[in-house]
Amino acid sequence: MFKRLFMFLTLLFALSMIWGQGVVDFENVVLPTGYSDGSFDGAAGSSWTYGHSRDQDTYPIDGNGLMIRYASTSYLEGTILGGVGSFSFQYRKAYTGTSVRQLELYINGVLKETGPEFGTTSGIDPTIHTMTVNDINVAGNVVVKIKNTGDTATNKQTVIDNIVWTGYTGAAIPTIAASGTLSAFNTSVGTPSAAQSYTLQGLNLTQSISVNAPAGFEISTDNETFTSSLSLAPAFSGSVYVRLTGATLGTFSGDITHTSSGATQVDQAVSGTVSEVLPEGYFVDFEGPGETKTA
Repeated sequence: MFKRLFMFLTLLFALSMIWGQGVVDFENVVLPTGYSDGSFDGAAGSSWTYGHSRDQDTYPIDGNGLMIRYASTSYLEGTILGGVGSFSFQYRKAYTGTSVRQLELYINGVLKETGPEFGTTSGIDPTIHTMTVNDINVAGNVVVKIKNTGDTATNKQTVIDNIVWTGYTGAAIPTIAASGTLSAFNTSVGTPSAAQSYTLQGLNLTQSISVNAPAGFEISTDNETFTSSLSLAPAFSGSVYVRLTGATLGTFSGDITHTSSGATQVDQAVSGTVSEVLPEGYFVDFEGPGETKTA
């Protein structure tokens, strides 16, 4: 799986207070391969600490992520400057144990949200869950904390990724957040390329998210039905799949655009090449000056 990199949202400033928007996707964070404590700096001046946690191992959501373990000692805690309007993150079960997993979100030490129970089925569960809390609107520096419910030392491994927040303004801010960089696509004419994906989230939106692909590309939310444009629910949170159509020869590039009423447009860069298919039995001899020979 190719690496993911969140595009940072615009930092906004006001005369009487500073309020920002940010994302943490762990791609530039060096996390341990065994459970330990640590810290790192995040977007928009935020700072983060974690207890008894590690990297995602073989249970990624979108590239790198943080795996918490025990309810008693595992957590992720961040200090966000200037206030928080809304807060969202994705999570999934790690490993195969059947212990009940259930996450809590604390704001300044007060329990704000408790997610549903998950992870009770034996075996690997790739389901990605999202916790989104839109009604926080707390000014000043805000401490957020994510942990499993309770205080036991039972294995409840859970991977956390794609944290997104908006700043405090006294009102919720419509926000579109897209994460990921896509590698250059390649295919032969007449054949669509393999698909790649990135993560898209809508926060505080009142209208649908309009997603439009540039010429030569098509998009999908199920990796089966592809089209040049999508209209997604305001609260959409999930993967958008992209592929090169392969319809015509050439080099293609541009931006997948994401727009919604009141939100800043977010672009996702794509590029790729559609090559000619060589006749069967031919190959290119790279030892010579680019000559083509028969087999």
